[in-house]
Amino acid sequence: MDKKNLIDLNGKLVSSAEPVIYADNRSFRYGDGLFETIRLIKGKLHLADIHYKRLMAGCDILKMEVNPEWTQDYFTQRISELVEEKGITANARVRMNFFRTAGGFYEPLSNQAEYLIEAEPMSTEGYPM
Repeated sequence: MDKKNLIDLNGKLVSSAEPVIYADNRSFRYGDGLFETIRLIKGKLHLADIHYKRLMAGCDILKMEVNPEWTQDYFTQRISELVEEKGITANARVRMNFFRTAGGFYEPLSNQAEYLIEAEPMSTEGYPM
């Protein structure tokens, strides 16, 4: 597996070259999800606590049931593992997507949340304009 293509899907590192989101995914089909983009600067997640709180507040507003094990420390560890496996040592753009499990039309079949984390290296430390 090409490590450049790794993503974290619900706690498992998988290749982004393989299908992970299907047509019945509620985020894809109905926009039923949310995301945050976090900067990794000099190997440290920038404003991680604010991003985590915003993600959890968004899940609450959307009535998504979040696994109680998904703490800020859990996601910090998942992101750290992903960037390490990808060989990213300094700066990156990390995108976290939360979405409801597949199924249902107007009403979802489940309110259980899932997540996907991507990390792409960046050459800059700051926030480019």
